[in-house]
Amino acid sequence: MSPSPSRPLQLGSVVWAELEDPNGYRKVRPGVVVTPTADIHAGKPVRVVAITTRLPNPLPDDYVLLPWDRQGKARSGLRRRCAAVASWQAEIPVNAVQEMVGILPPQAIGELLTKISAALPPLSATPAPTLPPADPAAPPSSAPPGATLPAAGDGQGGDSSGQSA
Repeated sequence: MSPSPSRPLQLGSVVWAELEDPNGYRKVRPGVVVTPTADIHAGKPVRVVAITTRLPNPLPDDYVLLPWDRQGKARSGLRRRCAAVASWQAEIPVNAVQEMVGILPPQAIGELLTKISAALPPLSATPAPTLPPADPAAPPSSAPPGATLPAAGDGQGGDSSGQSA
């Protein structure tokens, strides 16, 4: 079942699309749409999390077991025991979705989104600014970062430690 006006993609849709694995190998595999439904628009990419049937024992923390049924009766449309891998994400164009086979139940989506937020920072995250290394010879300061303390003997008062009473 391809995405259509009657069955548009949404958060939690289980789809088949060509995805790249961590080794760079591309193949058609299942995935879960994790882009919020309101942000899914034609011509814009959607974020998906890959689904795998290779389940290590014990299951890693970033894996979420998904509902399945051998006859395809589960709402997910999945027919084998499998898991979504929160750390294995890809951004694909909406038109790259080859088939939509089902949807995950709310509790599986919630667990997956929680693990995604724990596994990777959001795309828009910017690294925290790095401060220059402190001078190990300088005395400790109780001033907030970026504040300048008056130097001793500059006529501004203060003691030789640079701290005021």
